[in-house]
Amino acid sequence: MALTVLRMFREMYWLYYATQLTLLLFILIIVKELWQKKLVLNKKTIQMFGIVILFPVWTALTAFWSLNPLTTFLKGVNFVFVVTGLFSALLLWVNYEDGNFFKLFLPANLLVVLTSIFSWLTGIPNDAWDIGHGLSFAGFFGHQNVMGMALMFTLPGVFGLLEDKKINLNNDNKSTIIFEGESTAKTKISNQKYFFFLILSLNLFLIGITYTRSVILSLFIGVIFYLFIAKAIKLLIGIGGLLTLVAILYFTITPVNQAIYKVASKHGWDILATRSILWEPSYEAAKIGGVLGIGYGMSAPGIYVYGPEDLMKGQPNYYREKGNSALAYIEETGLIGLILVFYFFSLWFYKLFKFRENISIQILLSFTFAFIIQSNFEGWVGGGSPLLQLFIPVIIYPMLIMVNRSILLKSSVN
Repeated sequence: MALTVLRMFREMYWLYYATQLTLLLFILIIVKELWQKKLVLNKKTIQMFGIVILFPVWTALTAFWSLNPLTTFLKGVNFVFVVTGLFSALLLWVNYEDGNFFKLFLPANLLVVLTSIFSWLTGIPNDAWDIGHGLSFAGFFGHQNVMGMALMFTLPGVFGLLEDKKINLNNDNKSTIIFEGESTAKTKISNQKYFFFLILSLNLFLIGITYTRSVILSLFIGVIFYLFIAKAIKLLIGIGGLLTLVAILYFTITPVNQAIYKVASKHGWDILATRSILWEPSYEAAKIGGVLGIGYGMSAPGIYVYGPEDLMKGQPNYYREKGNSALAYIEETGLIGLILVFYFFSLWFYKLFKFRENISIQILLSFTFAFIIQSNFEGWVGGGSPLLQLFIPVIIYPMLIMVNRSILLKSSVN
């Protein structure tokens, strides 16, 4: 995870190859364990992998009618490879570690937090406040939004500090949380909680100064979703009342209206100006994509974000910034591709929602919901996207736990 996040830092794109090699290593380890019959995959695990890999395989198949078959094929195969590698890594984690899933993300989150705090305190690099749109803090990242998304997508790791727990779905729907090492001293647990609140506060502070509106909005909606499934009715009523009061003030008091609009619009333009400039061409391109799409990793010819002045105009591998994952999927993989994605997540939420009494499941559901909301503002659909590679484990891991409500890989050797 930390290696994936490092790729998002400035001038660190070359680490893409290191992440690919790491994924290959996980696949080879699984193959070795299966070949030596040290591990045996049960039928449900294989079926689940088939569901997970269905859409990536479809992206590779779109090469048959792609505008650029070779590019689409390579990107599609890479998507299949990435998902297979991450699936293999999580299988190994579940079988051998079977520990606190959230802590998988903790090193990556601490990497972002500590380097960003260092940058904020020292002013290194000297354009940390000027790069990107120049209105907020970007730290060592190339854009404020990238830093905000890096924080958001690794934030689940912070919840690994609450307790050393693992998801356990037993015979009933009321599932419990198992505490590993129940003899742990209360002082240690207390210190963990203090550290949790410290790191969480730093995350929220950094997200605030990145001024990444899509991340702030998505996390807020994720919190509302969490309160809903946790049945925190009083808090929901309180938040609803507060929002109602803000709405009344917004529509009745001009200074309040202007202040809220200034904060929400960021640039002083229309609130959705920076998104609509991406959504409009993506919508037109999605209509061209139709049922089958124009090919994974492709952009519809003749549709550009910035018009004739776009320096990439006419390039055979031109890839337009799309600003919305759903529209991007329709454009590239067609309505069939979007249906496959929708089917997967519908099944995922349906199965997992049965265990919503489990606190860990509540957190995973809420983060996943927030990530999906955020995908409507950014088009992180590529198999090589660091954000997608951070998102995939969040959805695969609970599926692995659901298959047998226990460890999936059964060792044939005691």
